[in-house]
Amino acid sequence: MSNIEQHIENFKETCRRHCDIIETCLLDYEKYRIAELLANTANSINQIRLSAKKLSVDNAAIIADAMLKVVSLAKENRLDLLPNDIDLILRANDFYYSIIQFSAYEILELLNSEFAIISEIAAELQSIAAPQRIKKVQSTVVKSETTSDEQQSKGILLEKFKYAIVRSVSTIEQVLEQSETQKEAIDVVPISQALNTIKGAAISAGVSKAFDLADAMGDFIRFLAENNVPINPYQMDLLLSCNRLFKEIAATSAIAIIDKIKDYSDYIDTYSDFLRSFLTEQEHLQPTPSAKLASDEIVPLISTVGASSDAASDGKLYYFGYKSSQLNDYSKYNRLLDATINIISNIVPISSSINNLKSLKSLIRQIQLDNNNILYNITNTEVLTEIAMNNAKKLEEIISQLDFHFATADEFLQNIKNRINTIYNGLYNFRSVAFGDVVRGYNELANDLARYSSKKVNLKITGRFVRVGSELYTLLEILLPQLLRDIIINNIEPPNLRKGKPEVAEISLSARTLSGKLLIEIIDDGKGVDASAISARLEGLINLIRNNSGRIDISSEPNFGTKLSISFNMNYVLLKSLVFEVAGNLYAVQLLNCEALIDEKTFHKQHSNAKSIDMRKILGVEAEYIGKNKPVLLVNDFNGNIALIFDKFVGEAELVPTPANKLVSVTPFIAASSVYNNKPVMIIDVQKLLNISVN
Repeated sequence: MSNIEQHIENFKETCRRHCDIIETCLLDYEKYRIAELLANTANSINQIRLSAKKLSVDNAAIIADAMLKVVSLAKENRLDLLPNDIDLILRANDFYYSIIQFSAYEILELLNSEFAIISEIAAELQSIAAPQRIKKVQSTVVKSETTSDEQQSKGILLEKFKYAIVRSVSTIEQVLEQSETQKEAIDVVPISQALNTIKGAAISAGVSKAFDLADAMGDFIRFLAENNVPINPYQMDLLLSCNRLFKEIAATSAIAIIDKIKDYSDYIDTYSDFLRSFLTEQEHLQPTPSAKLASDEIVPLISTVGASSDAASDGKLYYFGYKSSQLNDYSKYNRLLDATINIISNIVPISSSINNLKSLKSLIRQIQLDNNNILYNITNTEVLTEIAMNNAKKLEEIISQLDFHFATADEFLQNIKNRINTIYNGLYNFRSVAFGDVVRGYNELANDLARYSSKKVNLKITGRFVRVGSELYTLLEILLPQLLRDIIINNIEPPNLRKGKPEVAEISLSARTLSGKLLIEIIDDGKGVDASAISARLEGLINLIRNNSGRIDISSEPNFGTKLSISFNMNYVLLKSLVFEVAGNLYAVQLLNCEALIDEKTFHKQHSNAKSIDMRKILGVEAEYIGKNKPVLLVNDFNGNIALIFDKFVGEAELVPTPANKLVSVTPFIAASSVYNNKPVMIIDVQKLLNISVN
């Protein structure tokens, strides 16, 4: 394809995308008179104008130039658009819209041959912007507040947008499901019409995110149709997920729609990226060997996404036919962290030097004392007395200066340490994410997999606030969806075969920290599968876990289900914790394990029947605590709340854990150690503590 042909194709696509926006916005502006609609109109006209200028055909952009001038004046409130004016702009828009149906050669011929018509339309548009109709620029300040009429009009547009979604999603769902069940090509026309309805209403209502998603869906469906490419189950799954997302948006009130879209912003961006990635990644457009997911047909997907696979060679990850968004490059944060550590190491000798200076100060003080002895013992020698007195003054001056510099240096060092701690903790935050971010969208994924395999499942996720190191994020993004897929396909029975059990299978996915490690557990109540068979089927995934210094344990019992326990070292994890003191030592309990923090008096009044653990006794502290009203921390046990009684409550902190192997043998419920305000703190494994103390 030549450059001019490519420019024409781009021009056609620009016209197709923006002519609809121009028409919708102008018709809505005529009805509601909201200035924002003119801004959207002007932007779309400008896109057509810029694309037309690349064609190197003089006539191509004449109409767009005239349209943009008129709309820009109206947008600036320098021109009142009358109904006839809007009709004329729409007629000019129709000219560009009609171009879409022609070939590249025909478009060039049309633009060169229809000079008279093009000039006539441009001249009529220019007449709208006649000097006598243009208002003078007002010097007064424009009010920033939106008038009540504008607010009402905005509300009407949002209601219209909501209605457009409600009216369109049922059509989209019906066509997609019909295509899926009957194994037919997708009927593009009704879906495109429905998506155009959503797009038009989205632009009018000023919700560009919704427009982007509908546009991405439309582009993908048209691409399939134009290239005669069958859709695979995963892509169908994604389209249905997008449709359900629109349903969720429309399920709220009109006034709350904008906030709802903000909440779903990450989902919208991810879905849009997935859909658009399929347009350029031909391998993802190939149909799967079979659209039916049967247990005997499943092959672990790790074979397609392993470290040596071509699919991953572009730095992005693939699973379930989807292309994940690439993680931020954490290398720069790692370099900053290393630099911070170097700064800390350089401060140590500085601190040592200052300590030496402090020692020197004491020596000078000793000289001063010796000098005083001279003054007392040699009072009859005037010369010695004078020298001693001068030395005393000098020494006093030196000590005074040293005191000043020491104070300044101490303050300087403390400031540096505080700043470094801030940087250090901030960098650790960059190097970790919440487990909830890792498993976002997994409930829908589980439901979709169950639907394809004619099963019913309920996925429960716990531990969403547990921090996961960024180095594990990528790994879990590959690992967890595939494990979930394998469980649903191979471990869960169809509803009619779940004898003595509910039709809906229960699957739990949890994350917690234990003994300085990140522990992820997946438990199902399925048929139970031989553990060796699971290991053989998941060999690729198991090797992936082990290659990343992880461990997986598999246990399964017939008719009672399967449990997968996966553990990794907790590198670069921040634990939100409550810090307490016992006998002068610091101990921390993860905030996730905490139910309430109360004083001892309240505990005895309100929880007199609850079990309690005196941390002094469990830690073997013999001396009695001299104080009143100790802090009591209520932690959750399977049988109810249990109280941990400490000496003092120190504060809340984000701790960076390190293994505490040496302490485990002495104190088995210590999971890890850390530092808080330059003091060591022991992180308590609550479950181990409860097992030791209560059982």
